Amino acid sequence: VLDGLLLYQDIINQRWETELIEWIEECVRLGLSGQLAGETFMQSTYTDHATGKRGRGRQVLQYGSYYDYANHRIAPEVPVEPLHPILLKLVDKLVHQGVLPQAVRPDSAIINLYRPGDNIPPHIDHMDYPRPFSTLSLLSDADMLLGAHIEPRGNGTFRAPCTINLSRRSLLILA
Repeated sequence: VLDGLLLYQDIINQRWETELIEWIEECVRLGLSGQLAGETFMQSTYTDHATGKRGRGRQVLQYGSYYDYANHRIAPEVPVEPLHPILLKLVDKLVHQGVLPQAVRPDSAIINLYRPGDNIPPHIDHMDYPRPFSTLSLLSDADMLLGAHIEPRGNGTFRAPCTINLSRRSLLILA
């Protein structure tokens, strides 16, 4: 795809995707009702820099460790649920397929749930997270914009030097 990026199409099958989606939706229901530990669940909002409009943002689930978005740091003292068995099974599958290295097995996961119209502003994922960094796209295709200069265009849209389409059930590895 680009130097330092690997894109795997159809890395999981539809049955696996359905199982993950059902689990994620249940976790969101539990999070909305306050039944998950500590800061595992978060409803995020977003302000469009071009228009000043506040958007709905996204729903976030954090397992294994907590990322403090306000202070841009990993906060191990903040309680979250441990990495769930379904996520451990996914990691095992990806390591077995050779797309994730055994030596740097993920021990945390941030699950971003985007609904139509949801978005997040351009950002750099925190360097404290070990590389490679990976993102699995479920349920629909989505574009990921990359570049040093990403320009807000209004209404949650942006222009960037590079756009990568993450198709449904694809895995992007960022080294």
